[in-house]
Amino acid sequence: MTQDTIWPTKVNAMLSDYVTVHPYHHISGDAYRDPVNGVRMAFYCAAQSTAQEDIAGKPCFVEEHAFRRAPCASRELTARYIDGLLWNLWSADARAMLWWCAFDQ
Repeated sequence: MTQDTIWPTKVNAMLSDYVTVHPYHHISGDAYRDPVNGVRMAFYCAAQSTAQEDIAGKPCFVEEHAFRRAPCASRELTARYIDGLLWNLWSADARAMLWWCAFDQ
Protein backbone atom coordinates (compact mmCIF):
# COMPACT_ATOMS: atom_id res chain seq x y z
CA MET A 1 0.00 0.00 0.00
CA THR A 2 1.20 3.49 -0.71
CA GLN A 3 1.84 6.04 1.98
CA ASP A 4 -0.89 8.34 0.69
CA THR A 5 -3.74 5.94 1.43
CA ILE A 6 -6.43 7.11 3.85
CA TRP A 7 -6.46 3.74 5.67
CA PRO A 8 -2.87 2.51 6.02
CA THR A 9 -2.11 -0.96 7.33
CA LYS A 10 -0.46 0.31 10.50
CA VAL A 11 -3.56 2.32 11.44
CA ASN A 12 -5.75 -0.71 10.82
CA ALA A 13 -3.41 -2.80 12.98
CA MET A 14 -3.57 -0.31 15.85
CA LEU A 15 -7.36 -0.61 15.88
CA SER A 16 -7.56 -4.39 15.44
CA ASP A 17 -6.50 -7.61 17.10
CA TYR A 18 -5.96 -9.23 13.70
CA VAL A 19 -5.51 -7.99 10.17
CA THR A 20 -6.84 -9.69 7.06
CA VAL A 21 -6.07 -9.93 3.39
CA HIS A 22 -8.57 -10.19 0.57
CA PRO A 23 -6.38 -11.48 -2.25
CA TYR A 24 -8.42 -11.15 -5.41
CA HIS A 25 -5.62 -12.53 -7.52
CA HIS A 26 -7.79 -14.25 -10.10
CA ILE A 27 -9.95 -11.22 -10.89
CA SER A 28 -7.23 -8.78 -11.88
CA GLY A 29 -3.50 -8.51 -12.18
CA ASP A 30 -0.84 -10.82 -13.53
CA ALA A 31 -1.96 -13.83 -11.50
CA TYR A 32 -5.18 -13.87 -13.53
CA ARG A 33 -3.22 -15.20 -16.49
CA ASP A 34 -1.92 -18.16 -14.50
CA PRO A 35 -3.75 -21.48 -14.33
CA VAL A 36 -5.71 -22.23 -11.17
CA ASN A 37 -3.21 -24.94 -10.27
CA GLY A 38 -0.18 -22.78 -11.08
CA VAL A 39 2.59 -21.84 -8.69
CA ARG A 40 1.57 -18.20 -8.32
CA MET A 41 -2.00 -19.16 -7.43
CA ALA A 42 -0.71 -21.69 -4.89
CA PHE A 43 1.46 -19.22 -2.98
CA TYR A 44 -0.29 -15.87 -3.51
CA CYS A 45 -2.50 -15.91 -0.39
CA ALA A 46 0.26 -17.13 1.92
CA ALA A 47 2.72 -14.54 0.59
CA GLN A 48 0.23 -11.71 0.94
CA SER A 49 -0.73 -12.81 4.45
CA THR A 50 2.92 -13.01 5.52
CA ALA A 51 3.64 -9.57 4.08
CA GLN A 52 0.62 -8.11 5.87
CA GLU A 53 1.77 -9.59 9.20
CA ASP A 54 5.24 -8.14 8.69
CA ILE A 55 3.86 -4.67 7.91
CA ALA A 56 1.16 -4.63 10.59
CA GLY A 57 2.95 -6.44 13.37
CA LYS A 58 -0.29 -8.33 14.05
CA PRO A 59 -1.51 -11.82 13.17
CA CYS A 60 -3.20 -12.07 9.80
CA PHE A 61 -5.72 -14.37 8.21
CA VAL A 62 -7.05 -14.76 4.68
CA GLU A 63 -10.61 -13.57 4.26
CA GLU A 64 -12.35 -14.07 0.96
CA HIS A 65 -9.55 -15.54 -1.05
CA ALA A 66 -11.91 -14.84 -3.96
CA PHE A 67 -11.79 -18.15 -5.72
CA ARG A 68 -15.22 -18.66 -7.17
CA ARG A 69 -15.67 -22.33 -7.78
CA ALA A 70 -17.82 -22.74 -10.85
CA PRO A 71 -16.58 -19.81 -12.97
CA CYS A 72 -12.93 -20.76 -12.45
CA ALA A 73 -12.56 -24.51 -12.17
CA SER A 74 -14.16 -27.89 -11.65
CA ARG A 75 -14.89 -29.17 -8.15
CA GLU A 76 -11.89 -31.49 -8.32
CA LEU A 77 -9.49 -28.71 -9.31
CA THR A 78 -10.99 -26.41 -6.70
CA ALA A 79 -10.47 -29.08 -4.02
CA ARG A 80 -6.81 -29.48 -5.03
CA TYR A 81 -6.36 -25.68 -5.04
CA ILE A 82 -7.85 -25.34 -1.54
CA ASP A 83 -5.77 -28.25 -0.25
CA GLY A 84 -2.59 -26.58 -1.51
CA LEU A 85 -3.71 -23.18 -0.26
CA LEU A 86 -4.35 -24.48 3.25
CA TRP A 87 -0.97 -26.26 3.39
CA ASN A 88 0.79 -23.09 2.22
CA LEU A 89 -1.08 -20.95 4.75
CA TRP A 90 -0.23 -23.43 7.50
CA SER A 91 3.45 -23.41 6.54
CA ALA A 92 3.40 -19.59 6.56
CA ASP A 93 1.86 -19.65 10.06
CA ALA A 94 -1.32 -17.92 8.86
CA ARG A 95 -4.00 -17.93 11.54
CA ALA A 96 -7.11 -18.79 9.54
CA MET A 97 -8.87 -18.72 6.20
CA LEU A 98 -12.47 -17.91 5.36
CA TRP A 99 -13.60 -19.35 2.06
CA TRP A 100 -15.91 -16.58 0.97
CA CYS A 101 -17.35 -14.08 3.37
CA ALA A 102 -20.50 -13.28 1.42
CA PHE A 103 -22.15 -16.68 0.94
CA ASP A 104 -20.18 -19.59 2.39
CA GLN A 105 -20.33 -18.81 6.10
